Amino acid sequence: MTNLSKVIGTSLGVIVILGTFTWIIIESNKSEAQPSIDPQKIERIAEQLNRLEEKFNESIKDLQELKQTSNAQSDTFDQLKEELADVKNQIKETQKIAAAQTEAKSDKKSDSPNKSLLEGIEDNPELEEKIATLLDPNTNFYKRYPIWQELAKNGWMDETIKFFEVRAKENPQDAEAQSDLGDAYIQKIFTVPDPEKGIWSMKANASYDKALSLDNTHWSARFSKAVNFSHAPPIYGLQSKAIEQFEILLGQQEQVDPQPHFSQTYELLGNLYDSKGNKEKAKEIWQRGVKMFPDNQNLKGKLNK
Repeated sequence: MTNLSKVIGTSLGVIVILGTFTWIIIESNKSEAQPSIDPQKIERIAEQLNRLEEKFNESIKDLQELKQTSNAQSDTFDQLKEELADVKNQIKETQKIAAAQTEAKSDKKSDSPNKSLLEGIEDNPELEEKIATLLDPNTNFYKRYPIWQELAKNGWMDETIKFFEVRAKENPQDAEAQSDLGDAYIQKIFTVPDPEKGIWSMKANASYDKALSLDNTHWSARFSKAVNFSHAPPIYGLQSKAIEQFEILLGQQEQVDPQPHFSQTYELLGNLYDSKGNKEKAKEIWQRGVKMFPDNQNLKGKLNK
């Protein structure tokens, strides 16, 4: 009864494989946010299922031969044949599930606008979450700052910069992507020794220039470029360039509806004039700011000092 043993052995084999795959499917659906499914494991099981299907096809032939040479009742073999057919159908259904799961995983990566880098950080959900928060339009400057601090503290600055570099490269006509890359370079400045700060500062300015070449009214790119100039050592004389950028930004701001963050332009531009000894010009800028933002305590404080 060697052939019958082979049929039974194959049946037990498929039960183990189907049970394993069912466990994987259940585990993968426990958390929609972070599915634990392993595509490589699915592929291995799918290959085993394919081999089992071939064995079942052979077993059906063996069963036919066994039926002709055995004295067992005909209905016993017919029942076993039906059971084998049911298992084969289960294999087909399970193969469909495996294919669907693998395709869904692939589609998720393909649909991501940042797919190239996400493949490198998907094993770090916390880092992925922080980058997603940085990209959220509702995350303003004040909310972004502590996120950058955490990234630096956790040693994830290089991975984050790589993300924004890839994003900027894949979206060369997107001013926002170029400006965000500049911001990432600025944050790198706070993590490197003094001799390296100038390199990252220049890289940031290049990114801001690229953003402004695409959108001359991009507020964040011009503001950040002006701030970067203002923090340069006085020996380089970049404070004048910072004033120039802030003045352009001020003119653009006053042509549109005021936004809360616009107040920073008045405050910082006034500070620059004040530091250069031009007290009257500084006061004029702060007064314009208070007129635009009457409830801003920082600007009021500048006028009352």
